Amino acid sequence: MRSLHDQEFAEFLIRIGDGVEPTKPDDMVRLPLHIAIPWEGEHSIQVLIQHIFPDLELHGWDAPYMVQRVILTPTNDDVQKLNDMIIDQFPGEEHNLLSFDEVERDNHNLYQQEFLNSIAQGSLPPHILKIKKGAPLMLLRNLDPRYGLCNGTRLLCRGLFMNMLDVEILTGSNAGKRGLPFVLSRKQFPEMMIDCGLPLHCEVGPGLDALRNLNNASEPPRYNSEPLF
Repeated sequence: MRSLHDQEFAEFLIRIGDGVEPTKPDDMVRLPLHIAIPWEGEHSIQVLIQHIFPDLELHGWDAPYMVQRVILTPTNDDVQKLNDMIIDQFPGEEHNLLSFDEVERDNHNLYQQEFLNSIAQGSLPPHILKIKKGAPLMLLRNLDPRYGLCNGTRLLCRGLFMNMLDVEILTGSNAGKRGLPFVLSRKQFPEMMIDCGLPLHCEVGPGLDALRNLNNASEPPRYNSEPLF
């Protein structure tokens, strides 16, 4: 993260933590102009994406490029919106992987598939997983901790097959490994999400040189170019 290599920014965070940084009403902190993107509608989102993922179309298979970049945002709705916008910029064919949803012990089919598919709680992966070769992924459950396939593991999609994803592990002690791609049935595919944008509560770990925080405020400036904790 930037605070590890930028002394001025680190001191700014310390002043906020110590409560000595000047504030606006309601204890809001005014961000320095050089770490904020003025809010100008959807154009500002595109500016943010281009800043974090420059020349994305040239780096779709570049593991070091992907592991160093992510956009943090406080809401899952913004995560989904960002991921959809970024995945559209990846080269190659898009694949939509659908979840299979069911209610346990619902023997009379009281809950229709359309309703179950529409549920989008924060603890659930998306019903439609839009994916392309070269796209970053995050695993959302512990599949095989022995091989580093744990909840929160960042991955890179190297190939898509009928019932299998070929992925390269990007983080942890197993980074770079992809010898035995794990097998999933269709109902398990949504146990992943695109990993260009993340909720703030996710552990992103070291190695992120391009880390940005997307504020959910309705008033400008909406987009901050550094996370504040």
